[in-house]
Amino acid sequence: MRLCFLLITFLVIGISSGAQTLETCQYPEPPKPKTPEQCPIAPLGVGAWTMRPVTNVTAMVQRDNIRVYDSKPIGKTTIAAYFDPLDCKGTARIDLLDSGRSFELKQVFSDEEVKDHATLVGETVIQPALNLIGDVEVRASARSTAIMSMTIDGARFADVAKGGVVLKMEHTDARDIHPYCDCRTSLRKFLRDKIAYYEGILAGYQNRDFWRKPDDWDDLIPYDFVNYNQYMLMVTDWGMSKTDVTQCFKTKYGQMSEAEKENNSVGEYFARKGRAAASTDPNTCEMENIGDDTSCYPAIMDEMEFIHESVHHKDCKAVLNDRYSYNVENNIPFDWMKETRNFALAVEDLDNKEPQALAETEIKAYMATIDFLKGWEEDNCEEK
Repeated sequence: MRLCFLLITFLVIGISSGAQTLETCQYPEPPKPKTPEQCPIAPLGVGAWTMRPVTNVTAMVQRDNIRVYDSKPIGKTTIAAYFDPLDCKGTARIDLLDSGRSFELKQVFSDEEVKDHATLVGETVIQPALNLIGDVEVRASARSTAIMSMTIDGARFADVAKGGVVLKMEHTDARDIHPYCDCRTSLRKFLRDKIAYYEGILAGYQNRDFWRKPDDWDDLIPYDFVNYNQYMLMVTDWGMSKTDVTQCFKTKYGQMSEAEKENNSVGEYFARKGRAAASTDPNTCEMENIGDDTSCYPAIMDEMEFIHESVHHKDCKAVLNDRYSYNVENNIPFDWMKETRNFALAVEDLDNKEPQALAETEIKAYMATIDFLKGWEEDNCEEK
């Protein structure tokens, strides 16, 4: 058995009451992992940039319907620029500090299978004296470097003979912030949604009514920590009625062989499928399946999993250290939930302490999870 931290990333799904089949008792279909195209892309670090010419600046003059091109070198001159926060949606503005001019760029997604590439496109006056309108494309391969190309009359990039100019851009801002911070609105919504979701899960564990076996629970089915955990989540997170959930457990238990009943909790049948959730083994206290998150913010989610499971690991080790010698001497396998003796709150059910043992460690773990998420932006996005 495993004490699982369920990384459920979608809103509560209601399931209507009535006669239940095992199909309606199953975990709702989880969303497919995000693809790079669906994730916010931070193409450029917000702040000051310098632009170094890679090609000569070229102006185009049209006289008597005949195009005349003139190219002149800029040499080593650098042009200062400042990018307003793009926030990974809408438009971004670049201010050319040497001239006071600015222009807006719209983001288009890259077709490359990476999250840190993007292209910004727009128009600007390339040669004010001639009122020359040109296309601008900024392609960023990292937050620290980018290439800005300007072309006129459909000229190819860097084709000086046809009116192109290419500038290499280098980020000069010294702020030490995480790349996620360039997409503030998307980041804040992600954090806000996660916090609200985990606060709902926390409230479920804090509800002491679930710590006692339900009145209509089948006495043949153990109300152990696994079944308690799944029962509580099916009611509070999935939106099922208590009556429907107990019927799901009865239906499945009636179909299980004696061997299955001996070795498995009914609740394991209803647990989510797919990627193994981060967990702490209640028999060894080892943390498992941490990392490899498939959301748009894996750095946040992987660290969050570690913080959450570290609470369980610490709680489990405290019980293990207290009970290990006794278990070894008496040849009893260690089981964290069964061995827990010390509770922070008054024991709700003296005959069955497993649900409360799980609830108390989950309450601490989810509080730590929520505190981490609430502090992530301040800890990673503010200037040091």
